[in-house]
Amino acid sequence: MKNVQSHAKDVTTFFLLLAFVFGLAVRLYPLFKTNFPLVDGGMFYSMIMDLRASNFTLPAFTSYNQANIPFAYPPLGFYLAGLLNLLTNISVLDILRWLPVSITVLNIPLFYLLSKNILDSGPKAALATLIFTLTPNSYWWNIVGGGLTRSLGTLLFTTTVLCVYQMYRRRSRFWIVAAVFSAAGVVLSHPAWAVQSAVVSVILWYFFGRDRQGILYSVIVAAGVLLLTSPWWVNVIQEHGVGTLLNAGQGTYSRLKFWTVFFTLSFTDEYTPVIAVFGLCGLFMHAAKKDYFPIVWVFLCLFVEPRGGIAASIFPFSIMAATVLSDGIASRLVPENTPPNDWMDALKFNSGRLFFGFFILLFTYNAFQVSDTLSHQVLSPEERQAIKWISLNTNSADRFLVLDQESNPLHSPLTEWFPALAERQSIATIQGTEWLSGKESYVNQYDTIAAVQQCIYSNMDCVYKLQSNLPDDYDYIMLSVAGGQSPLIDSLNNSSDFLLVYSTDSVKIYQTE
Repeated sequence: MKNVQSHAKDVTTFFLLLAFVFGLAVRLYPLFKTNFPLVDGGMFYSMIMDLRASNFTLPAFTSYNQANIPFAYPPLGFYLAGLLNLLTNISVLDILRWLPVSITVLNIPLFYLLSKNILDSGPKAALATLIFTLTPNSYWWNIVGGGLTRSLGTLLFTTTVLCVYQMYRRRSRFWIVAAVFSAAGVVLSHPAWAVQSAVVSVILWYFFGRDRQGILYSVIVAAGVLLLTSPWWVNVIQEHGVGTLLNAGQGTYSRLKFWTVFFTLSFTDEYTPVIAVFGLCGLFMHAAKKDYFPIVWVFLCLFVEPRGGIAASIFPFSIMAATVLSDGIASRLVPENTPPNDWMDALKFNSGRLFFGFFILLFTYNAFQVSDTLSHQVLSPEERQAIKWISLNTNSADRFLVLDQESNPLHSPLTEWFPALAERQSIATIQGTEWLSGKESYVNQYDTIAAVQQCIYSNMDCVYKLQSNLPDDYDYIMLSVAGGQSPLIDSLNNSSDFLLVYSTDSVKIYQTE
């Protein structure tokens, strides 16, 4: 018995050590390749500065993009960043660069604790943690600049699920209080993770808390969360109405298409979807064992909020993938003349060591590929210099049509950071429109903004065709194109309606005549 326990402890330590080392490496690697926050975060930068300017009193609107966007976003991350800036004098840009990844790393041990409770096995939980840590969709959207709120939401989501699970299983007051504070924290951090926390809490109640005491605990937690978060949501409703909070759901995908991720294997965001395949196989293994909790978790989180549900689905998928690797494969990797004892015995033999070694390296390689791609999705020094020129040489009321080669408006560092750093309006920036209604709303702007970005490969006729659907006119056009050549640049150079006022190798700025 001692040898079995010692081996289990060694296996747990081994997988956890790999999870920490490789997980830290793939998260930090892209940040060391740049001196600016990755991808997004421009709107949050403005909101943090707005909060500082108001002495930490919630403003009615954010200054971002001069678009009268309600300051309705859950503010916990902004308070955390603002206070850190105030107390340490670390710049807000550096905070947006390093704080999200720090919070993301903290989620690794929390996921282990959660999966250990669900699987009732330290070694399997450690293996699930390694898989979770190396799944790109568990971290990449959290370590970028905008990950300030997403990483905090993810961390508090994990804590909430753990606390609610323990509340129903252990039935103690400590876990009730912990669940209240964790759930309140996630509501004050991120809208999508708040929805996912509610979804998983309902699932946990169905599987583990469907009795009078469980119902009582659930009511206490719900009431406590409403009470603790009321200073924020009451303020938003008083200023803007309940419709503003409901508008935040505009950014989700169609619920009727949630099932497509199972066929595209896109939920892990791997270039080679190996973990995705293991996760799907695990879904059927858990179904065969009549362990329906992680299966229901996957389907409901994807159906209720498809966009945010993809990241949330990595939690149960990692657990199910670990089941495939342990119970489905490793237990069959011992020599034929060896009595089958436990899946961990495979690690005593070369066959098992080679199997785990190969796939751990494959998971790590996949994760590094995504991290390397991410390191290039950043506002370039050339673009930053052009934005600085704009802030010094144009009027604050001037409006800009900003175009680059990123086809997805949600992933464009330039179009999001431009309004924050230039303090000028960008009429083709999608960030913040989820809090608006009417013509300026997300649902009415996304397709137009995505289409106008493609005009960089066409001429000005393309822009003229779409500009009536944009929220405003423009005084300048800013283009960022690798090599400084595109059909739209040629069209602008040949037009008497535009004057080239700024030019570098990649960035061109034209003023309307």
